[in-house]
Amino acid sequence: LLREHLGKAAASARGPSWAAAPAAPVSRVRAVALLPADYGVFCLVFLLLGAPGAFRAGYAVLAVVHTLFLAAFLAKWFRELKALRAG
Repeated sequence: LLREHLGKAAASARGPSWAAAPAAPVSRVRAVALLPADYGVFCLVFLLLGAPGAFRAGYAVLAVVHTLFLAAFLAKWFRELKALRAG
C-alpha cells in the first residue's frame, strides 16, 4: 500500500494523468505466467483435497511458485521505491 501511495504521489507531482503516455496493453504471456498467483487457481488446488497426494503436490507447487513471485516482486518494488527516492 505504501509503495502504491508513493507512486501515485510521484505521478501527481509530475503533472496531470491525461498528459502521460497511454499504458501498454498487458501481454497474454504475462497473464498466463501470473496464473499461479490467481485466487481461482488456489481454489482449484483445494478441489484436490479428495486425493491427498495430488493436493500435496499441487499445494507444494503453489508454495514454490509463490516464493519465486515474492522474490521477483520484492526486487521490482525495491527498484521502484529506490527510483522514487532518487527522482
